Amino acid sequence: MKPYVVPAFPRGIQASEPVTSNYSTSPARNEQLFSLALVLIEIAFGNKLFKIHEPRQIPEKEGDQWAEYMKAKVILDSGVLQKETGVTYAQIVKRCLYCDFGILEEDLNKKEM
Repeated sequence: MKPYVVPAFPRGIQASEPVTSNYSTSPARNEQLFSLALVLIEIAFGNKLFKIHEPRQIPEKEGDQWAEYMKAKVILDSGVLQKETGVTYAQIVKRCLYCDFGILEEDLNKKEM
């Protein structure tokens, strides 16, 4: 059996080198919640994200967050996840994917979040 979630760490980065992020290349408002949404979808179907059947069949691009985002969005918007898991689970995934909890706060350390 192979795990559905595999951590990937860039090679060759030394501990003393600063790690920079380019937020404009990511569709996620929050990387942790985005990752959680993807994992919850994979758990619900018991399969890797790009192996899940959905109406549009977004092509897999290894490591492409936009492709992952679009695949998750289509799975949510098509109602496939809701049929598989129910309304509550689908809503949790949707809130994690869009980082929308009905408040303007995005800091996970804040009590409101």
